[in-house]
Amino acid sequence: MNALWVAWSQHDAATFANLHAKDAEWTNAFGRTIRGAKELDTFLGKRLFVGFDVEIAQYEAESYREISRRYIGASSVVVTGRTESNRGSSVGTSNRKIGFTFVLGKIGGKWKVTNQVITDIRERR
Repeated sequence: MNALWVAWSQHDAATFANLHAKDAEWTNAFGRTIRGAKELDTFLGKRLFVGFDVEIAQYEAESYREISRRYIGASSVVVTGRTESNRGSSVGTSNRKIGFTFVLGKIGGKWKVTNQVITDIRERR
């Protein structure tokens, strides 16, 4: 997971996408799903990262905390975590809190993200 967050913090779309399976599904907090590492590379490099401040991405990477890691056999794992951001909308007075669910599979002897889902964590009202 560390390499993923390093790539995110550097806006390195190619490395970030390469850590995903060729047929990965990446779903953002607004429900948009990008399918495939190649499409993810294009989306991040040409659309998302160009509008994002790299300092905010660095803060998001630094504030990431893993919540749980559950292995499913020897070749699959589900990882959940959270981070904070001061980009985008937030409900309440604090920074935006973001949840992540990653499913990783061992592909060619390497762990690759096969599914990634991003969610906003809302403050209770």
